[in-house]
Amino acid sequence: MAFKLYLDPVIPESPLGLCRCELQTYLGVGRNEVTPIARRFQLEKVRGHYPDLAIWRQLFGLAPVCAVGTALLRERLVPIGWVSAITKIPQSTIRSHIHSGSWEFPAGVQLGDPGKSAPARLRRWRPDEIRSGMARQ
Repeated sequence: MAFKLYLDPVIPESPLGLCRCELQTYLGVGRNEVTPIARRFQLEKVRGHYPDLAIWRQLFGLAPVCAVGTALLRERLVPIGWVSAITKIPQSTIRSHIHSGSWEFPAGVQLGDPGKSAPARLRRWRPDEIRSGMARQ
């Protein structure tokens, strides 16, 4: 993945929200992961689309109050590799700090099922949270 500090937003083609393919792009996951993630976070489809306000409420527990907030929430989520590149902290150290509770940035959202025997590698972050954390340091 080529590193970009600011990522293109995922803007739904339909006013109803994101289609499955757009949600896949937004979450940064494989096509087979979308349905399990939607079930896990209780994302309901409306006429075949996932309303973006519902996605943000279910994943992050928030809703935008202005156009800037909406623009920031539309930026696709980033994997640990992006977080590692911007913070200059190795991925294994990030995982260790999150596990021990000493991570200085937001822990992101775990999209994968943490109850499985193998460690879930589907943690994603909102890029604006990581960028703002870097600005504070």
